[in-house]
Amino acid sequence: MRRSLESVVGAANLVTVDPTMGGEDFAEFGITKEKVPLCMFRLGTQSPEDIAKAQAEGKPRPSLHSPFFKPVPEPTIHTGAQAMTTVLLDLLRKR
Repeated sequence: MRRSLESVVGAANLVTVDPTMGGEDFAEFGITKEKVPLCMFRLGTQSPEDIAKAQAEGKPRPSLHSPFFKPVPEPTIHTGAQAMTTVLLDLLRKR
């Protein structure tokens, strides 16, 4: 998946983060008797200006469930759709 994502966003824009104890129920799919393989990726959605402002003020960027979260629709939607589609097509080719 990493190679697929690198082909979409470039290696310099792909960051691996440590697992977290997030509140998503996504992991429930992986503990079923079917043992569905899982992967979650985060997509950068904030404008470079908002990121720079938060960093300058020493504030964290707003998270997904924050009332201050305001993704930039373009290129966020295009990049996310392209990334998910590329990963899926690459995985299907391997089967």
